[in-house]
Amino acid sequence: MRRASQAFTILALTATIMSCTPQTTPATTPTLAASTLHMYATSSTHSLVLDLATAYSETHPEINIGVTSVNDTTDIPQPVETRSQYVVTVNADPAQFDWIVPIAQDAIVLLIDPDTTLSDVSVEQIRAIYQGRISNWEVVTETIGPIIPVSREMGSDLRTEFERLVMGQSRIMAGVRILTSDQQMAAFVGNTSGAVGYVSLGSITDASAVIPLDGVIPSVESVMQGIYPLRTTIYLAGQRPRNAQERTFVNWVQGIEGQRVVSRRYVPLLPVTFEGD
Repeated sequence: MRRASQAFTILALTATIMSCTPQTTPATTPTLAASTLHMYATSSTHSLVLDLATAYSETHPEINIGVTSVNDTTDIPQPVETRSQYVVTVNADPAQFDWIVPIAQDAIVLLIDPDTTLSDVSVEQIRAIYQGRISNWEVVTETIGPIIPVSREMGSDLRTEFERLVMGQSRIMAGVRILTSDQQMAAFVGNTSGAVGYVSLGSITDASAVIPLDGVIPSVESVMQGIYPLRTTIYLAGQRPRNAQERTFVNWVQGIEGQRVVSRRYVPLLPVTFEGD
């Protein structure tokens, strides 16, 4: 995938935070006097959360950030009032979280088996494939062979967004192959003849066979320009901030330094400028 030019400029935004829970793995070695922030990351946002946690701890060694992976935000324990807890997801339900702010832009990208020739596909055709109404590639391309659609599991934030943006009122057909991470999805589709699946924009690599959608190639540029159809937003969700430590972290994430970290894999909220550009 083509990465965007790193010649950007960012507007710092304001925001807030959440409160607690156990079973976390420290992103940095804690110090005796360190305070702890707990962050939950879905599989589609896990790499972003690790990048942010590592970068923030480098400049704020007094803060220990723990990161826990979850496939479904409903698996997150209720917050404990004495701790800070964050959730990073592309599907933040206002019924579940008191406070939700954007921290990055993302997109759902369609991947295909590299041996299948497909120069473009429409959202309507993808919907028909996942409904089971189109089952052979010869309907949409010159390649002849059965289509093997692959989806994320029920409850996955990425599947929820795929259903909202692609399926609408329809349902993904029963019996579709289910995988539980972007990494599994990319590996399976890349090695299975006739397979098609979807992942986060932040998860694709140069080896990924990406499908243009409605004539638009998924990229940082097409997401920022608002022309790629399956655009999503990554949110930080939880409780409203209760102290300076929480406010400082959120402001950092939405500010210049945090958005530079975001732009390594995802699309920043607004253009950012890198030193030397």
